[in-house]
Amino acid sequence: MPKRPRNDERYFVEVILKARRTNRPILPGTDFLRSPAWEYYIKWAGYEDVADLTWEPISSLSSPTIDCRRLLVSFWEEVGIDTFLINQENFEVEPTAAWISREKLYFATHVSLDEVLEQNRNPKRKRSTSRSTSRRPSGPSTPSRLTRSPDKMVSFSPVRDERVIPSLNDVENTAQWHRSAKKRAYDLSDSDDDVPIETNVNTSPTGIKIRIPRPSLARPSTPAVLQDTSQTPENSALEQMSETEPDSRRSLFSPPPRPVSRGIKFYDAPITPSSKLATKQRLATASVAPGIPRASPTPDPASSTTSATDVAMDVDDSTLVSDENIIPHGDGEIDESPMLESIFVGEDVDPAGTGFYGVNEDRYAGLRNNNDPLETSGFCDNDDVQEYFDFERAANAVSSDDVLEFLDSVQLKVPVHDCRPSKPIYYSSPMQQWAWHGLLSVSFESPISPFQVVITDSTESAPPRIANFVPSKRPLEFKACYDINDILMFLGVCKRPHQFARLAAKGSDIERLKIFSDYLAKKTQAVIVPAPWDGRDLGIMLFVPPTTTRLLHRLQTPQELCHGTGLVVILLYFRDPYPFEEPCKKNALPLLKRRVERALFTPEQWRQSLQKERDYHVSLRIIQLPKTIREYVHNHASTVWDKCTSGGDDREDRDTRHLLRVLTKSRVGVVPPADPSADVIFIHVGALKNVHNLPHLAQRRLRPNVRFYLYGTHETVPPSRWGFRDIYQLGGVVTFTPEALVDDAWSVLKTIRLIHAHPLWTCYLIPQVVGMAVKLSQLREDEMPEYTDALPYILNRIFAAIQKGEISLTTTPNHLTEEKHRQWVFANSVLKPRTTAAILEHCTKAFDEAYAPFPQENWSKLGKNDVLGDMRRMQIHPAALTDYRRFVVLDSSVDLRYNRPDGIEWNTVGTFDFQDDFVDALEKLSLV
Repeated sequence: MPKRPRNDERYFVEVILKARRTNRPILPGTDFLRSPAWEYYIKWAGYEDVADLTWEPISSLSSPTIDCRRLLVSFWEEVGIDTFLINQENFEVEPTAAWISREKLYFATHVSLDEVLEQNRNPKRKRSTSRSTSRRPSGPSTPSRLTRSPDKMVSFSPVRDERVIPSLNDVENTAQWHRSAKKRAYDLSDSDDDVPIETNVNTSPTGIKIRIPRPSLARPSTPAVLQDTSQTPENSALEQMSETEPDSRRSLFSPPPRPVSRGIKFYDAPITPSSKLATKQRLATASVAPGIPRASPTPDPASSTTSATDVAMDVDDSTLVSDENIIPHGDGEIDESPMLESIFVGEDVDPAGTGFYGVNEDRYAGLRNNNDPLETSGFCDNDDVQEYFDFERAANAVSSDDVLEFLDSVQLKVPVHDCRPSKPIYYSSPMQQWAWHGLLSVSFESPISPFQVVITDSTESAPPRIANFVPSKRPLEFKACYDINDILMFLGVCKRPHQFARLAAKGSDIERLKIFSDYLAKKTQAVIVPAPWDGRDLGIMLFVPPTTTRLLHRLQTPQELCHGTGLVVILLYFRDPYPFEEPCKKNALPLLKRRVERALFTPEQWRQSLQKERDYHVSLRIIQLPKTIREYVHNHASTVWDKCTSGGDDREDRDTRHLLRVLTKSRVGVVPPADPSADVIFIHVGALKNVHNLPHLAQRRLRPNVRFYLYGTHETVPPSRWGFRDIYQLGGVVTFTPEALVDDAWSVLKTIRLIHAHPLWTCYLIPQVVGMAVKLSQLREDEMPEYTDALPYILNRIFAAIQKGEISLTTTPNHLTEEKHRQWVFANSVLKPRTTAAILEHCTKAFDEAYAPFPQENWSKLGKNDVLGDMRRMQIHPAALTDYRRFVVLDSSVDLRYNRPDGIEWNTVGTFDFQDDFVDALEKLSLV
């Protein structure tokens, strides 16, 4: 047997004062309308004592008979929907006092005091009372907790129901509002509707009078407790009444109820002609308006009457103009031609010239009329029309010679305006602001739900722009964030900012993106996204919080982008982008150069050169040696280094043979690699691994007039690095041995600062070398420090230089796979130590892994071998060989065992020289 449903007590919820987080979790798929993770502090209607305020769970507000969805939605919109996700137990959130006052006013205007009092007297009552009973004042019995307050009067007018509602500041609680309804003046008549008569009592000096039409729809006797009052039948009836009630008054500026169409007048008979001119002559003198057919001499009265009646049925009588506004043709002052009965509209328009129409008639009124076109079937039959035109042609028939003679005698007037239609004016469409809409995916540690973002407010710049680097179909991915100090060091190799833009969120993701931006600003970090173009990285895109003023001022960001939410997008290039030219222009440039070269010879000389020096021309076109290199080689000795590790490869031999054929045409010629007089060194891309075996490599790099070029192809080298390429141009790279850091640390620190100030030089330290220097210093002092402060003062200064970015702490990557190379980049950029303690720990760990198994007397030899091997890898690294020329190792003393001819300069700290005037310039400026 089914159980009888419980009849729980129900009360009116006036407002939610605050909410508190419970220890229950937020289940997936539940929102704040159903989640038990929060409980609410309720103000009950009719109970004004603080002791009556209770904490209620969500189940008490969302039962089948209770509906507080509108109040809950309004509450969470006020305090912020993101606050719902807070997991701190007993965390409380409160709305503003203005919101509480608005909700109290809303409840007071939608629920009457009678219903509140009746429900409080009998919380288990059912909705069975009549409409008239609920609208009459209740008895003297009221809840004991209800207190008195100043009176507020609500009055009703006999025509419309008008309530005097107090202002928002006057509403302290619901009881005060409801007791204003207790002092209404009712007319206790026997009317069926029991509508009270308006009284002139209004005790509220600040009251606002609002007209509320009283609906005729019956209102439920008792409202559902805790229901959403915005969905009551009374409100829907109010909306229907406000929409359907007609307004008897009309504004002076309001449009008429129906547009007044102009009248149409039909004549009962055709107009008799009064002109003696022929039709062609009248057309030539522009006295007849073209496009109107001629009149029939004997129209059918029945058909005319029928057609006029048919048309007049569709025309409103009030819109017809009077006959006095229509000028008949016979009364005109100018001769008219025989025409069909015409349609005229009376308008006071000045005539455009002498013609068929009268002085006060508009000749284009029929063209401007928007009425439907008239049907010609009602006027006359087709047979009558054809018979009439045949009769006219027979009556006025003339010979062709007479027509030609007449036309020759007519002198047509030259028109004032061009009779040809003018070309349309094309206006260029305004340039639309570019914007990118898509998803933003952030996956630093663990992926989160993507953001809906838009990139807009971009500055003007030459292509390629930011629009060329953001994905069109995939989300924009943020994979790592970088410290601002590291980014500032990286800006030295970048060009000036190319374009700026703003990244903003849309919809509900605005707050989430603001939190992410504040997180980056607090950590002093920014996001770097590569900017690839045709398979290579041209630059980067920086995403910087607007509050990071240090980086934004360095990049000269526009001020309008530095304010607001979101992120600032900055496009930076560290390579020159490809020129935006058409393919035909790119192919035409080398062709033009060939024609210029060919023009230096006569056709006979060019033909003889192709026949006698066929191998030279073939090799020149296969090897594609640039003209600038050929001109320099023509006056300088050159040599070729092609000692590859793979042995005698036929492809390498072909590349070398073609190059030697071209070089033998020079005036000086080719010398062996061991000859130090060579000023041009050609190195095969496959022999670059053995370049340290090239004789006199270090000495040749010291000579500024010696040039180095790569040439050829090899299977171990990417195709992008094939062909002729200029290497070892300017500057250099410096590193230090452990003995230099221990024995001459002050000179090392001074050299580091000079190299950091030089625009063409850089320096770095190997982690295990720094760890060995720390171990050696500790052994010399016969102590084992536990903290960084216990180290010698000069080592702390070197660690500070590493932390500031004056010198790098890294190793040169070996020939690794793509995955290992990615790990090396991640370890040396994201995971690199940033504090002095972290640097010391990192270097000590690297030393233990490299030299801990070996005795102390072998540490020096092993350390120098590691430094030498690392520098050899550095001089063949693609980035280093194109940007730097010299590769130097600085030691405390010159060791002849390591001063070998392998291309690496081995020198002391005190004798190191830039081989330029940089130091002299600093001394003149008193900066050294």
